[in-house]
Amino acid sequence: MLPNLPEGHGTTGFAHWCRWEWAAAEQSFRRALELNPLYVQGRCWRAYFLAAIGRHAEALAEVERALDLDPVSHYAHMIAGEVFRYARRYDEAIASQRRALGIHPDFALAQLFLGVALTGAARYDVAEPVLDAALKGTGRSPLFVGCAGAARALAGRRQQAREMLDEYSVAA
Repeated sequence: MLPNLPEGHGTTGFAHWCRWEWAAAEQSFRRALELNPLYVQGRCWRAYFLAAIGRHAEALAEVERALDLDPVSHYAHMIAGEVFRYARRYDEAIASQRRALGIHPDFALAQLFLGVALTGAARYDVAEPVLDAALKGTGRSPLFVGCAGAARALAGRRQQAREMLDEYSVAA
């Protein structure tokens, strides 16, 4: 990796995060943003990481910076929705995912995370069709099947949840 390439440090941070190497992830994300404070994807990844480790105020500030830099980024709006969801601010998460989908209607991750936020808000009647639509657009990816199954389980639809769990088990 080139030492002065912010994208390399951002990607390395994401890889560290996926391996649960929190300190290394944070260091790489910080270095990426030191090299290029305008690096929107790096800000988004850092925000998502901070939300995942429970540092919600910092995560919200970071994603706000990303949106200030690129207010029409469907990706930044999707990450904002996830940051709000991690903070259990479901109405704001739902609004952010809808903004992402307004910019890019076929963005499957925003559709998935909209369904997950609706599930978190206990709006199962709305979440299930959103998750079903996301499933159709992804060839029934195991991640999407798992989220749709969890929504059904939380809604008390045990048989449907069990069928999706079986499908997930076979696919995974």
